Amino acid sequence: RWRMRGDMLYTLGVGTEIATRLVPQYFLLVGTMANAIKSVSYMMRLPTAAAIRRHFSLRENFGDLSAKANSQEVLSMLLGTFVGIGLSYMIDNSLKALFAFYIIYVQMFILFNYWSLRVLRMRTLNLQRTLIVMRRYWNSGGVETCSVAMANQAENFLLPSRLGPA
Repeated sequence: RWRMRGDMLYTLGVGTEIATRLVPQYFLLVGTMANAIKSVSYMMRLPTAAAIRRHFSLRENFGDLSAKANSQEVLSMLLGTFVGIGLSYMIDNSLKALFAFYIIYVQMFILFNYWSLRVLRMRTLNLQRTLIVMRRYWNSGGVETCSVAMANQAENFLLPSRLGPA
């Protein structure tokens, strides 16, 4: 959930950066706000990265996974910069085109992140997975097996956890 919220906040920071074109007289203020938003989003996403990498670590290879993940992140950021430069030449000074590309970017970014988080099978309990296991136990009237895959599939990381009926 924190990873997804951080990603959403990051896209807001990118949008705030784009908004600096709308108010050039407040460029420093709006640009600073954009960087602050992106920094907060980074702090929200960083702790979850360790949990996600631990999920992929099968044979005490967490260091290798982290190194590869960091190099992939750097490569994707470089590619994104090149694509952004190419798009800036294409749209020239059109604010409509800029915001259209931004809307497409946000949708793709959130959708791909959502899909990537859906396939994770976290073996640890957080609040929502604990509530899912407890609810299955309570509804079954006894001990019911709730596999890791079942708890992860039932988890909704977009909305807050609920204690009510599922």
